[in-house]
Amino acid sequence: MSRRLDILLERARRVLDNTVNDAMSEELFIFDFDKTLQHNYKPLQCADIMKQHQEAGFPCYIVTARDPNKGQEKHIKDVCKRWGININQKDIFCTGHDNPKGPVVRKLIDKHRPYKCTFWDDKEENCESVYENCFDVVDDLHIYFLSSAIPGDIRKEIKCGPDNERSETKPSLQERRLFRNWRRLSGI
Repeated sequence: MSRRLDILLERARRVLDNTVNDAMSEELFIFDFDKTLQHNYKPLQCADIMKQHQEAGFPCYIVTARDPNKGQEKHIKDVCKRWGININQKDIFCTGHDNPKGPVVRKLIDKHRPYKCTFWDDKEENCESVYENCFDVVDDLHIYFLSSAIPGDIRKEIKCGPDNERSETKPSLQERRLFRNWRRLSGI
């Protein structure tokens, strides 16, 4: 069988499986912390996005490349609390600098079985890792590759729909200039 047919059959099996997890939700949102939610401990627009999704009742997680088991999870939780984001420490995953984020995101998708998953990160290798690990387990995958040089600036959007076709959208230079002007005016 073709790989696409195998993927579609696996999705059908999961839908028909009677042991569907009660934690099933329609959408799942996963954020990086540094230069995605914050820059120099000032919240970026993704912090507002996360807050809005949490208030709407959608599951939100933070997957960061900070070192695990060194108190970073509590530190991130405390910083988020100052911004009005109430996140449990168990919803913050530190992968370490050398580990890919894709497997962690896939576990979260397997846990919630959402229709749509959205991921934000400022490192292209993390975005590609998430795509490679997750494109076949969720119907609608959106990945936002953000700029490291200009925190919050979207460099590329990667999408994968039910047909498993990858599409990439890059903002035009005019759109990026508009974003920079907005960022400058807002004081971020």
